[in-house]
Amino acid sequence: MESTGSASPRAGYATARAIAFSLPAGVFAFWAIAWFLTEGGAHGQAEGALDPELAFWIWGAVAVGGFGAALFLRARAVAIAEEAARAGVRGERAGEVQSRLIIAWALLETQALLAGVLLLALGLEQVVLYAAVVYLVGLALTFPRAEWWGIEGSGQRGG
Repeated sequence: MESTGSASPRAGYATARAIAFSLPAGVFAFWAIAWFLTEGGAHGQAEGALDPELAFWIWGAVAVGGFGAALFLRARAVAIAEEAARAGVRGERAGEVQSRLIIAWALLETQALLAGVLLLALGLEQVVLYAAVVYLVGLALTFPRAEWWGIEGSGQRGG
């Protein structure tokens, strides 16, 4: 059943924001557990299993690739919202926007979780610091904007 009221876009927007706010909780919890188990990165659980420099470069490749793909998906989400607005059907393609944002967040989360694994396994605490920057900047850039759901008057800019 298709809703014609403004509640549907608002509900979708609220859901997207709730997802964007809740996803970091799992990442931060994992980092905290890894930090505790390695005594602040003093010793990894599998030190010597992988060269730390190679591990850092692997994380870097995953981070750059995921961040770039997330920005691409954000651009697609914005384009979809703008196409719908031009066609006079603002908010009707909100599901497509939300799907692309969720995939973008998963890509950003991948590098963050890998950083947690590297902390846990090798004690590479500095990777978590870099991952936090990449993750939080990526989430900020892909955070849902009201106009992507066809909601007017929010005062937000999303282009």
